[in-house]
Amino acid sequence: DTSDVTTEVVNYRLQTALDKSAVDSSESLLSWLVERRVDEDAGQDDDRENDSVATEYQGWVSDALSVQAGLRFDDNTVFEDATTWNLSGSYFLTHGHRFHASVGEAVINPTFSEFGTNPELEPEKNRGFDAGVEVPLQSVNGSFDATYFQETLTDEIGYDPSTQRSENQTGDSDRQGIELTASIAPVSSLSLEGSYTYLDAKEPEGGIEIRRPRNEFGLAATWRAPGSDTSFSGNLRYVRGLFDQENWKEGYPVVRLPSFTVVNFAASHAITDAVEVTARLTNAFDEEYQEVLGYATRGRAGYVGMRASW
Repeated sequence: DTSDVTTEVVNYRLQTALDKSAVDSSESLLSWLVERRVDEDAGQDDDRENDSVATEYQGWVSDALSVQAGLRFDDNTVFEDATTWNLSGSYFLTHGHRFHASVGEAVINPTFSEFGTNPELEPEKNRGFDAGVEVPLQSVNGSFDATYFQETLTDEIGYDPSTQRSENQTGDSDRQGIELTASIAPVSSLSLEGSYTYLDAKEPEGGIEIRRPRNEFGLAATWRAPGSDTSFSGNLRYVRGLFDQENWKEGYPVVRLPSFTVVNFAASHAITDAVEVTARLTNAFDEEYQEVLGYATRGRAGYVGMRASW
């Protein structure tokens, strides 16, 4: 089956500096949003209309502590109305160390394709928090950050091969893990970034959550040629511990997919202040891998283009 989905969004945003300074430099900013969204699918009769209002505050409570708080209400014509919120903070400790944390709730409505197989679907509800610390690496002009996160997904939507429908799972799906990131610039022309994420994702009955990699490692580097407007960059992504379901076998067993490494390269050269030439080489070593069982991914590909700004 094919679908033709169109989305129309109209919104109005207003920002007010509570400290009477310019909005761009305010240390106490209040924002408002009014939005109307209409989603249409040519294959379904009912349109989805969603009217939203939201407000957010961002500000510095002291020289060391900044906070952010947001509240949103969605009035939906198909699904239950929802009120969601988020709260975050950042506190600078001694010697440039920074503690940060956030908590919040969100709602994700079913897609048209999911709802088309089961009109009784309920939206997914997500509650989560994270907390971490950032440490400056002054000797190499960089920083290191370690963050712990935990999420609980209620009414998770998944495809049931036995009924060939999307279904809300009973119970909570728990995810937790740690994310490590580091960035350094040992010289002015070179910047390096690295990241590692460990994720423990479980289904409500305790089984492994498919298509959620247990381990993911990333590395990126950018070099800017001294005295010129040319830069070269590359990034690497390594994934291990990714699982998926064999829907064509009895019992629909979950299997582990092979680990993979994908490397990409890019270059750019500025012709003028407004025009630059770009080139990209994706999956440079033509890695054969799958992130969804039974679906191949793109092999090596090259792109050349031009970017203009005004």
